[in-house]
Amino acid sequence: MAEVCLRGVICRYGEDVTLCFPDLEIPSGEQAVLLGPSGSGKTTLLHLLAGLRGPSAGEVWVDGRNLATLSEAQRDAYRRERVGYLFQDFYLMEGYTALENVLLGLGIAGVRGAAALRQAAEILRAVGLGQRLSHPPKRLSTGERQRVALARAVAHRPRLLLADEPTAHLDRSRAATALDLLTQTAKTLGATLVVATHDPWVMERFPRRLELYPHPATRTA
Repeated sequence: MAEVCLRGVICRYGEDVTLCFPDLEIPSGEQAVLLGPSGSGKTTLLHLLAGLRGPSAGEVWVDGRNLATLSEAQRDAYRRERVGYLFQDFYLMEGYTALENVLLGLGIAGVRGAAALRQAAEILRAVGLGQRLSHPPKRLSTGERQRVALARAVAHRPRLLLADEPTAHLDRSRAATALDLLTQTAKTLGATLVVATHDPWVMERFPRRLELYPHPATRTA
C-alpha cells in the first residue's frame, strides 16, 4: 500500500497558470476522491502522484519517497512498479485485442512471457471480460473498453491506483458498476485509490473528500 503526502506544492505552467495545492495526507490503503471545478488542478495532482511531472515547488511524498527528488529514470521505474493509472479517455490501442492491450501494460511494467499472459487473462476474467479476450476495442462497448483500461492499469498489482473522471463516458447504471469494480479492485490489491471527479454523485460514494480550488493567479484552465 502507498501513503501519500503533499507539502507546499505549487505547479506553474508558463506565466499564465499557477496551481497551489493544499497540504494533505492519504494513509495507505485509503480511498479518496479529489473534487473541484475545472482549473483547480485535479488532473495535475494525479500527474504529480504518478510521477508524470514534478512540482515547481514543494514536496510530493509517496511511500516515504519524495518524488520531486527523483531523476527521470527513477520516476519511470516508480510508475512501472507502483502506479496504476486509469485515464479518462482510456487510450487503448485500437489495432490490438483486449488481451494484447493488457499485455502491453504488463510489458511496460517488466512482466513478459507466460507469466504476463497468465496475469492478463486472469485480470480480464476478473473484470468480466473472459469472453472478450480476442476482441479489439472497436468491438467493445464503452463500459467494456473502460474495463479493459482498468485491467491494464491494475494487472501489475500497483500500490497506488489513480483514476481520472472514471465515469465520464458512462450512464448512471454503468457508472455504478464501474465504481464498484474500481473500489473493490483497489481493496483486493490493498492499493491506495485516488479518484478525480466533478460529478457530485461520484463524490458521495467516497467518505474521504479532498477539495481543490483554483488559485487566484490562475488565468486559464
